[in-house]
Amino acid sequence: MELFNFIKEARTAVATKSENIKKIEETTKILDLLNEKIDRAKVILNDLEAKDANLNSKITKKEEILQSLNKREGQHIINKFNNEKENSRLTSEIKNLEIKQEELKKKNKQLTELISKKEEQIEILREEKDSLEDPVLKKRKSAARLCSVLKKYTEVVENLYQVPSEIKLFYPYKVKSDFIKLEKHPVPKQVEAKQLIKPKQVEARQLIKPKQRETKQLSKPDKAEARQLIKPKQDELLNDLMKRFVEKHNCFSLNVPKVVNFLVKGIKDPDSWSFREDYNEAFKNEALRLYKEHISIFFKLLEHKGYPIENNERFYLNILKDKAIRKNYNDLKDEFYLLFQLNISETTTEQIIHKFIQIVDNEISQFKYLAFLDTFLVNKGFKKNHSNLDTLYNQVEVEYKKYELLKFEKELLGVEEFNNDKNINLQDIGLMSGEEFEHFLVELLQNLGFRAQVTKTSGDQGVDIIAKKQGKKYAIQAKRYSGTVGNKAIQEVVSGKEFYEADVSWVITNSSFTKSAKDLANKTNTLLWDGKKLENMIDLVNL
Repeated sequence: MELFNFIKEARTAVATKSENIKKIEETTKILDLLNEKIDRAKVILNDLEAKDANLNSKITKKEEILQSLNKREGQHIINKFNNEKENSRLTSEIKNLEIKQEELKKKNKQLTELISKKEEQIEILREEKDSLEDPVLKKRKSAARLCSVLKKYTEVVENLYQVPSEIKLFYPYKVKSDFIKLEKHPVPKQVEAKQLIKPKQVEARQLIKPKQRETKQLSKPDKAEARQLIKPKQDELLNDLMKRFVEKHNCFSLNVPKVVNFLVKGIKDPDSWSFREDYNEAFKNEALRLYKEHISIFFKLLEHKGYPIENNERFYLNILKDKAIRKNYNDLKDEFYLLFQLNISETTTEQIIHKFIQIVDNEISQFKYLAFLDTFLVNKGFKKNHSNLDTLYNQVEVEYKKYELLKFEKELLGVEEFNNDKNINLQDIGLMSGEEFEHFLVELLQNLGFRAQVTKTSGDQGVDIIAKKQGKKYAIQAKRYSGTVGNKAIQEVVSGKEFYEADVSWVITNSSFTKSAKDLANKTNTLLWDGKKLENMIDLVNL
């Protein structure tokens, strides 16, 4: 019985153990599955932690940008307050000056009326004086002429008839025949008398009518010789007329090499106005259109004013060319503000050209920029005379290659000037909102010497920023954009320029422009800064 119970207990224990083993195996399988899930969860967790760290770094970076922008905004508010205070003072001064101007205009008008009245009175008095003096003067002048003729005639008579010295001839009065006693002498031949009298008559006529002899017209050969002898002079009136003409019409095409020679040759021989396919064909077309529509009429005005134009066209075209260079230099001063910040005494020509390349980047071949550089170098004493723009371009191209090699070398060595992580880049701008981008551009422009402020957010007429510098007003549209900027932005800023009565329209973007937008900007004289240009300017001012 005991054995039976033992066997029964043993069987029960074995069954229980097998069940436990099965349970252990099932539990082990479940644990293995859980371990696999835990491993997968760990991988997912690691990925999430990496993404979280990346997001935290981006958030930190954006917070830093926001803090810097908030600081700049605070400074902007302070500057705005100071500007408003200064503007109120200037406004009051302007009002006072306008009141004084109105008073002076009234006084000037009164004086002008008074002067015109006095001139009318003087003219009336002159006419009365002339009417009173005319009869007497005419008699005196006719008597003087008659006396001179009689004197010459008596000299002839004395030579012919040998009149004795005691006989006195009184003229212009009548002489009684009783007072004159003539001795008989042989009368010379009539031919001889005529030969003697005729020169005296001619001389008498010359004395009587000197003005008729002086005003005798020159023959055609004499006229041609006289024209060659007349040399044009550059006086104050001519300078003023030239300056006004250049302000009204764009004469920069005259500065392109060979264009003046082309025009002068065509003026003398219009059949020579033919074009060869070369780089400046467009400028020749522009110059020819300018001459036919405006310069030819201007030359007629100068001729009317007494300036000799014929055979002197080159002289006057060169004056226009010089005025156009000066205008171009003044127009581009704002764009090349950083060149004027250089210490000239410690700067070489090569360094100036490298700074010029940094500013214009891939637009070094544009003649307007080359003309500015040429004038800058002359004005600052780096060279004595203006050089041919083709020659200057070749020099700049050589320096551009040196600059590119220097830039590559510094990038390779990790020099901070070309690899500066502290500066804001286009990626940072991509994280900004439109309003943040506008305030950032205001600070950039202030570093470039502008006085700039953001316009109101609603009803801005396509203009986000108004900037002023050297008496010019700029209407600017800030375009933080992911795609290319098209015509619409140009059209908006051009109309906005008229609304704000600005001088220059300007579009700045972190992206690029379409070809049609560039063509429209060229036609409307709108400045364009794309992302590359913007990044260059940020690097130059170390923002």
